[in-house]
Amino acid sequence: MKIYLHILLLFGGVIIQTSCTRKAYTNLHKEEFTAIIEDLQQPNFDFIRFKRKHFRNYEISSTSHRISDLKTVLEKASQQLKEGEVSEFLVNDDNTCGVVKLRSMKEKDFGRVRIITLKDNNEETADKIIEAYNDGVTFDELLNTHSKLKENDGDTGWVALDTWKIQLQRALRKHQQGQIYKLVDLSKQWQVVLQTHDVEAFPSVELIKVLREDCLGK
Repeated sequence: MKIYLHILLLFGGVIIQTSCTRKAYTNLHKEEFTAIIEDLQQPNFDFIRFKRKHFRNYEISSTSHRISDLKTVLEKASQQLKEGEVSEFLVNDDNTCGVVKLRSMKEKDFGRVRIITLKDNNEETADKIIEAYNDGVTFDELLNTHSKLKENDGDTGWVALDTWKIQLQRALRKHQQGQIYKLVDLSKQWQVVLQTHDVEAFPSVELIKVLREDCLGK
């Protein structure tokens, strides 16, 4: 009985110590973000200047999301904000933590495509890929053979049009769902694009996210 009680107390102590350590980590980062929140709330806030000042210690992004795509604790917290407001310090389920600023909440045009970024960067290859696709070769086969980028099988997901390069923005508005076409960007990179969806307007939020990793410690 004494041995059992000793083991229970020992493990209980470990649990308490771990909990206290994690709380200490969280409180430390919460205090650290006070200055970040103050900078985000400046009336003459400039995103470029802010990012240059803080990029070494934080992951900083300015992105648009369909409201239906909001997933993290921070992203969902943006729905309680008014334009220009900054959230309180929050911890996400993946142990990242930080704050979010709501830049705007409005309908925006979004597009979704699959892209083959050509390994050999050759326009003739792009033409052959389109011809093969029209002859019945699957996009998956063509992507696996010719693309140097295979993340998410080339699927961009829903992306706000105004965040894409201008060449792709124009192509998305010009083409319709199911069409396949070639594209070269400003860096002279050739791509083959399969338009999987028509351009569509969705309720969206534009957010500035400032994140730090591993906020609960190891």
